[in-house]
Amino acid sequence: MTRPKVEMVNAVTREHGEMFADEWIERSWATGAITEACSETKIIEWPYEPDGGGDDLSVSLQNEIVQRVADQLRSSVVETFVRLANAVIERERTRVEESLIPARIEMVETVTPEQGLIFAEQIYREIADSEVFDVALSATHIRTFPDDGRDGEESAAQKHFHAMTDEIRDRIHDETKQLIADAFVRVVGDVISRERQRR
Repeated sequence: MTRPKVEMVNAVTREHGEMFADEWIERSWATGAITEACSETKIIEWPYEPDGGGDDLSVSLQNEIVQRVADQLRSSVVETFVRLANAVIERERTRVEESLIPARIEMVETVTPEQGLIFAEQIYREIADSEVFDVALSATHIRTFPDDGRDGEESAAQKHFHAMTDEIRDRIHDETKQLIADAFVRVVGDVISRERQRR
């Protein structure tokens, strides 16, 4: 096997650099990343005003700072992109073709039920420590989150909603972990057996 050939331009031009800089800045604005970065510096914090106004001015000042920084940086970004992209492409162009013979993968002789249970339990821990299960459960639309419109501490109904979610997650895990473990042993055993025959 040889490395697939990557199509590359003969030279990265200033036009390429300008396109990169414009896209980078535009997408940074569109996602809010560039303004969030400015907010994280905490250089502007406006006192809370019940009637509004302060927050709007704070955002306006931050936007002006970010826009002026982006304007100043654009030329440097263009030049840096052209220089570094040309260096990477030139290095790649002169690199000797290398073999892609895969390294030998060490595999167990037999996949055990214990390994299947380890896999099932690890999946549960990863899901329990993230929002994966909440998002998947919400997609079914079996319940509606009790939004009381108040900010701050959770209401009793919201706490109960989360407790229900945890119970559903835990009971599904208890009832499916053996099925997941069995499927793991069966599927991984089949893949390893096939790979062993290819050698």
